[in-house]
Amino acid sequence: MSELTIKQLDSMIQECFRLKEQYTDAKKVASDYYAKLEEMQQHCIAALQSVEKTSYSSPYGNFRYSVRESFRTPKTLEAREAFFAYLKSKGLFDSMITVNNATLNSWAKQEVESCPELDMQIPGLEKSEPTFVASMTKK
Repeated sequence: MSELTIKQLDSMIQECFRLKEQYTDAKKVASDYYAKLEEMQQHCIAALQSVEKTSYSSPYGNFRYSVRESFRTPKTLEAREAFFAYLKSKGLFDSMITVNNATLNSWAKQEVESCPELDMQIPGLEKSEPTFVASMTKK
């Protein structure tokens, strides 16, 4: 390599390190803002819940939240056996035995919603605490 090429390479590498540092700093700032945003969204969700609403249209934009529930796959042998027995009793064992987590959650949610009993529990599946997800659109 010629001296000029080495200087150019050094300059390019120096610029890479400078940009990497700026990127790392920007990610940290963005992460801090995101944490503050999530905290404020949770305050807004709590405020809407206190007035029994799921959405609000303000002069700044629309804010709404939805509730997401998820189900954990059985972890113990007893839980797996109970879940498999439940699937077999519904005639779903063969079609559900190899599903991914998203499909399992979708099916379990429909199963629970279709049951007239409150807090229906699917044998072997553990239900997580509901997650409240905010959605914001500008006007």
